[in-house]
Amino acid sequence: MTDYAIRTGLKILPQAWHDLLEIGFVYSRQGKRLEASAVTCSIVSKLKELQDFAMLGNKTPLSSLNEKKYLMLMIDKYACIYRKVENTVYIYHVTELQRDYPKLMK
Repeated sequence: MTDYAIRTGLKILPQAWHDLLEIGFVYSRQGKRLEASAVTCSIVSKLKELQDFAMLGNKTPLSSLNEKKYLMLMIDKYACIYRKVENTVYIYHVTELQRDYPKLMK
């Protein structure tokens, strides 16, 4: 981090925490408990990078979200939907894009 960089706050909203738990459950149900922990920790670690690089993500596939300044950060096969408001980055959803794309459309 440089001297002139301003670190933003990070708020993972309840729906995003629920999404992370569900990702862990999917791996656990497949008998991959260690992988469940590794994947969810990896996602959270990458999300923390948004504190220093809030604009790290790209536009979402949905123009309605883009109009509201939401961004999408891809982490492996997961799409993290977030938005920076003032000095805080809010994480709204963490979803497997290929599997859950129809849910994003709602």
